Amino acid sequence: MNGYEKVKERKKAAIRRAAFELFCERGVSGVKISDIAEKAGVSPVTIYNHFKSKEALFRDVFIRYIEERYLEFRDIIRDETMGFREKIERLIFEEFRTQEHIKNREIMEKLMGSDKEIWKFWETLYKEKSLPLIMELVRSGQESGEIHPELSMESVIFYIDMFYDQTVKHAQLFIDDPDSPLLRDLVRLFFYGLMGQRPSQGGEESGRSVF
Repeated sequence: MNGYEKVKERKKAAIRRAAFELFCERGVSGVKISDIAEKAGVSPVTIYNHFKSKEALFRDVFIRYIEERYLEFRDIIRDETMGFREKIERLIFEEFRTQEHIKNREIMEKLMGSDKEIWKFWETLYKEKSLPLIMELVRSGQESGEIHPELSMESVIFYIDMFYDQTVKHAQLFIDDPDSPLLRDLVRLFFYGLMGQRPSQGGEESGRSVF
């Protein structure tokens, strides 16, 4: 990469950072190209040259953000230093961190389906990459004895998705109070259910979740 290309990429990176911060703060409708240009230290013409329009810049920024979150998700699942429980907890807390960044209602609506291009990208990424990783995580939990081996893959994925969807829906509760007793209870319910841990054959708790 020559000097011109390096400068070009630095400007694009600055534009993306500025746009992400402003979009998350004000939504798309509340941000002008001139606002992004001022924050990024470039001219509005530079932004149009690189991204054509505010809507195109929005899609570029948030598709990249989704890709970055996917890579973090992949790295957690494939981290051999963590056990199944720690991976689940990390994934939950990473989702809370994401929600802390993106609180604007307009942005959330776009990411959750009103922007068809982003939604199509998200659905494809989930089906082709994220879902196989979830299945990989479930298999590892069954191999370690932390998920009951007789449970079907479909039922465990449904259970994880159900828990995930509800925690995302109510994420603001946990953002406002990271030490919430509710969060601790939900994590315990996720791993041990309403009945708690199943006793081992010797009559003592095994210390493992059987869902």
